[in-house]
Amino acid sequence: MAKLKRPPLANILNIIKKHPNNMADMFETMMLQGKPIVRVPSLTPMYLINDPDCAKRIIQQPEDVYIKGGKYFDRLAIPFGQGLVTSEGKLWQQQRELIQPFFHAKYLEQYAKIGIKLTNQLMDTVWNDHANKQTVFNISDEMMRLVLKISAGSLFNTDFGEDTKKIIHCVEFGQKFILGYYLAPPTIPSIPRWQYRRLDRYFKKVLADIVETRRVSTNKPDDILTALVTTLDPETQQPLPLELIFAQIVTLLVTGHETTGALLSWLWE
Repeated sequence: MAKLKRPPLANILNIIKKHPNNMADMFETMMLQGKPIVRVPSLTPMYLINDPDCAKRIIQQPEDVYIKGGKYFDRLAIPFGQGLVTSEGKLWQQQRELIQPFFHAKYLEQYAKIGIKLTNQLMDTVWNDHANKQTVFNISDEMMRLVLKISAGSLFNTDFGEDTKKIIHCVEFGQKFILGYYLAPPTIPSIPRWQYRRLDRYFKKVLADIVETRRVSTNKPDDILTALVTTLDPETQQPLPLELIFAQIVTLLVTGHETTGALLSWLWE
């Protein structure tokens, strides 16, 4: 029997050197190697799937063929809990059925309007001020800020306000910590772990206030957050646990925030 050839190994040290502060750019560089599958150096075997046919095959196979598990998913479960990214089986199916309707055409049209409105607001205030003063600013930071505002406004009818900058810091630090950027395992006491837990408590406190405000509101908007706080668990007939609501909010905010922000920054370049 012929021995299967292993996928090419990504030169992770050079990639980190080129993109020390942006995880999305790091993965994009690996994707642009032009290989359908790239092996990522790590203690746990990790592969980056670039070929759409390979991705389709993995997604459409029965859940017991390609399972979510191992040390990498254990790490992802730290920030994402049992959200869509990390859950499986019946729980994943229930969450997908709950959230999927909010990505139909009528909602996407609403999200586009919110995005245009918030972009115009930023152009008329912050960016216009930079133009008048002829000052230099970091376009990547501005795109991350804009995308977070659009995501929060579209999906949850929420504005993080003065917390926006610190939440972006929470997201960026958390991504690097979970993916091993600081060479500190998430389960072993370390300074990065202490920093992550402190930021995580702050982030969860902000989310808890938002969830509680929506729960007691008598005029709830038609969005994902309302669906999360009003849906009953099909087995217990009780409201969804707060941790599960947190997991979905973090999943939707984080998975779209970094990649979309990086894409917009790249377009400006």
